[in-house]
Amino acid sequence: MIVGARRDLDWGPVALVGLGGIWAEALHDIRVLLVGLDLDEISEEIGRLRAAPLLRGMRGDAARDVAALAAVVQRIGALLDAQLDIQEVDLNPVTVYGVGQGVLALDALIVMNTPDGRKPS
Repeated sequence: MIVGARRDLDWGPVALVGLGGIWAEALHDIRVLLVGLDLDEISEEIGRLRAAPLLRGMRGDAARDVAALAAVVQRIGALLDAQLDIQEVDLNPVTVYGVGQGVLALDALIVMNTPDGRKPS
């Protein structure tokens, strides 16, 4: 999966969640969310992904820890909202383990604003 957040000129701080790795670019299966949604709202949005059946468990695979994924989305959004010097956060890929087993970000990128507060070019 991919989890991220950025400052949008029109919307303000937004978070995103979707199918990660190379699939984020190939399939564009993401949801862009306003920062400040509760965990149930975030989980509902995750359930709207085309990849959601994979998270619920298919063909004998165990269901994945969507609650932990939603918590990461919420926390990344809150981080961006609280830290005005952060322009963007990208966790990709994020491994989602079985229900109750959590998630693990395998790679992360944080883009900071320039010292004068401008978005980096």
